[in-house]
Amino acid sequence: WLTRPGVPKIDGTWRYDADAKQLSITLTQTAPAGGPFRLPLEIGIVAAPGAVPRIGKVEFTNATQTFTMPSDAAPADVVLDPNTWLLFERGSFVKAGSALTPSLPVFRHHDDVRVR
Repeated sequence: WLTRPGVPKIDGTWRYDADAKQLSITLTQTAPAGGPFRLPLEIGIVAAPGAVPRIGKVEFTNATQTFTMPSDAAPADVVLDPNTWLLFERGSFVKAGSALTPSLPVFRHHDDVRVR
């Protein structure tokens, strides 16, 4: 996708379904021209404040797409591209039903292997 001009802007929401023990993430990408980009996107699930995120990978290919991920408990936060691999503009990404406070990336220095 690097052969096209511009970068996508990604906005979205996330919510946790305790009954299903499932996290639902709805994302929207706005592309400058030529339709949606094909983005291999990592999503970090932060179990508790300050914890290293558990990383899940999705293939984001549509203008709007919903992804589900298993989670035994409600996460403290959900972070898009926690390792900063992609080139994109961060829009609003919030917990559904919460105040519009953007989720910020979690940056940590680790000498060991990334949590997957």
